[in-house]
Amino acid sequence: MKRLTFFTMALFAIAFRVLAQESVSVNDITVPQGGEAILEINYSLEGAGPYVGFMFQVDLPENLSLTEDPNGDPGYPWYDDKVTAISKLSITTTKAYGFAATPKTAESAINGTSGVLLRVKVAADASLAIGSTHVGKIKDLSFNVRDENYNVTKISLDEVSFKITVVENLGYVLDENASNEIVAGTYEKVTLKRSFVSGWNTVCLPFGIDNVEAFFGTGAKAYEFDGYEDGELSFTAVGELEATLPYIVYVPTAITENITLANITIEDEDTEADVISFKKKYYFRGTYAPVAAGEWTKKAATDMVYGVTTEGHIAKAGAEASIKGFRAYFDLPGDAAVKEIIFVDGTTGINSPDSAPVNSEGVVYNLVGQRLNKAQKGINITNGKKILK
Repeated sequence: MKRLTFFTMALFAIAFRVLAQESVSVNDITVPQGGEAILEINYSLEGAGPYVGFMFQVDLPENLSLTEDPNGDPGYPWYDDKVTAISKLSITTTKAYGFAATPKTAESAINGTSGVLLRVKVAADASLAIGSTHVGKIKDLSFNVRDENYNVTKISLDEVSFKITVVENLGYVLDENASNEIVAGTYEKVTLKRSFVSGWNTVCLPFGIDNVEAFFGTGAKAYEFDGYEDGELSFTAVGELEATLPYIVYVPTAITENITLANITIEDEDTEADVISFKKKYYFRGTYAPVAAGEWTKKAATDMVYGVTTEGHIAKAGAEASIKGFRAYFDLPGDAAVKEIIFVDGTTGINSPDSAPVNSEGVVYNLVGQRLNKAQKGINITNGKKILK
């Protein structure tokens, strides 16, 4: 953070204004090529005050532009109709000019305080090279201080510079480490910043996937939670992933790089992760945001949280356990005798969680995954379907 400080001392007719400190600070920013980023200028007023006005100007170099931040509080958040008699914020392509002053009889809105002087968006033209750096300036900085006789002293600060770096435009970013709300919309480019280990993973996304292998790699398999019986959580293979729903996926080769997608639509109803419930007692919960230790969503306080290991086994979460975003976890009754996860494949019967899926169409298995020579009395599994004989 770059910070500029100005010290001043003045003698007034009745009162002596002791050494005071006024400062303005701004961070260097990164702006996506052809995109936007927020520029926030902060102030700190530590003197006796009262401070009754301010002035500033922001200049940007060519091919960088300023626009108002729609989430800002009319440009400078200290604005108050009851206090500010005169205020102005004008933004042109490369400049922003701000001014405010309190009426003579009013108390100062900015007396001995700190906050945001200006919050705007900086846009980088698509012609700017990735990695290029540019310098923006905040100049004509001043604060007005008034004494009890209404004499006003102008305190001027030196120019402040900040660096602007142009970076690759990742489009709409879904980050496993961020807790940002999911925003509905149609995006030309979406970047999924989450990793997948080689082996078994949980996943929950705000958009659907119609080809599991194309997304996760050749040999990948996806499974959906469909029941609990005698301590076993059963999952059935699916060819597509629906938005919001949690799944377990087998990924043959670890994915450590960002996944870039084109023309993705996130619907309004898909901005919240969903949960799959079995008998309103056994839950597989998706989450788009990281979950810190002790902050799990549970049906009952006595429920226990479980995760999935790389080898495909179920594991109880410890006291300090947490997970990153775009994943899922189990919320199970505290008295449930949880033993294992069973993966039922449409073409392979029951897969051991320690091995990758294999092809064996027409093979018959019992409920514990043992291969049978022929169907026996009771429930059998053939081609991924439970059949009662």
